[in-house]
Amino acid sequence: MTAKTNHEEGIALKAAFGDAHDANHPNTYYMGLIASITDGEAQNWTEVTGDGYARVAVANTSANWDLTNGGATDANGDGVADNATVPNVNAIEWATMSAQKTAVAVAWFDAASGGNARFYHEFGSSVTIPAGVQARFASGALTFQEDN
Repeated sequence: MTAKTNHEEGIALKAAFGDAHDANHPNTYYMGLIASITDGEAQNWTEVTGDGYARVAVANTSANWDLTNGGATDANGDGVADNATVPNVNAIEWATMSAQKTAVAVAWFDAASGGNARFYHEFGSSVTIPAGVQARFASGALTFQEDN
């Protein structure tokens, strides 16, 4: 089996998230709700649409993405928690939609519309968002994980 070391995972995460992200990653991620996924490639996904839905802009800063994961162990001193996860610091909230929606995943996009999906997280099962209810991920509820 081939795998990244914790140090290499830390390098990859620091390149993608936080204040020191590299030029290949956006200054803002636009969080989108995904209605269906045919396979792992974004061109085969269907994003939630209409009824007040829009992607949510989240600045790609350490104020929003916690590379230290609350001060978890960083044995190799690369500035990233050894468990190779990056949780959201603040709640991520979509506007209240006027019709019921179903989502199976959330994705990090590099544009407010169109653009490229950079990361995604599939839910264990579909989630129904009733009309008039705000879709929301509490602080720490949405975590990008490099491995495990």
